[in-house]
Amino acid sequence: MQKIMIERLSVLEKDVLNSIKNDVQEDDKDMTINAVARRNFVSQALLVKLAKKMGFSGYRDLLFFLRHSQAEEGNPQITVTEEALKGVIKNFSVFLQQSFCEYFQESRKTVISVFGPEEVMAAVDFMVRHIIVKGDGYAAYRGNPLPVPSGKTGLALVISDTGESEAALNMVEQAVQYGIRTIAFTSNERSPMAAASDLAVIISAKVQAFPDVNLFVPMTIAAFILLFKNV
Repeated sequence: MQKIMIERLSVLEKDVLNSIKNDVQEDDKDMTINAVARRNFVSQALLVKLAKKMGFSGYRDLLFFLRHSQAEEGNPQITVTEEALKGVIKNFSVFLQQSFCEYFQESRKTVISVFGPEEVMAAVDFMVRHIIVKGDGYAAYRGNPLPVPSGKTGLALVISDTGESEAALNMVEQAVQYGIRTIAFTSNERSPMAAASDLAVIISAKVQAFPDVNLFVPMTIAAFILLFKNV
């Protein structure tokens, strides 16, 4: 997941990220934002910007995620399999994977809408780019769902951590009015958005190692990458 996400970074930001990834391997290294900024001769603002580009709320969440990822990389048993999907998607099943692929395949030759509030915009932008890069009749844009031509099956992806965002729920309802299928990405399985969608992907926004850190955006990106691999 990190490999794909860093494509959005500048050369300097990539260098700083690599420096941080190297430093987290040393237990006694000072990883406060002040110390990291000084070591890399950059501002604290750049570190915050880097973190937000990768879908985190700030430097602290990025640091915790890198430490957790470092631990996973040391485990040779972890692979991109069904177990990996279960790690980021609470309600993963073969049916969910098949439905996800079916919805995408039946929406070819249409333009897929992707929507989410400001705090998840990194995930929205990532999905749009990822769909466009795939090509093969797939296209996407960021914004409200629009009517699709007669005889076509449209698709809308809606992202909201709580699933209670009024704007996100309105997008689902608008898609339903147009006869467009919806896939919701949320961490709240009991949310109105999840209930109103055709397919709800329930994201594991917390990891056991860091229970106080919300990783909804990066986990949503990871879930999308893993599910989309089979489209």
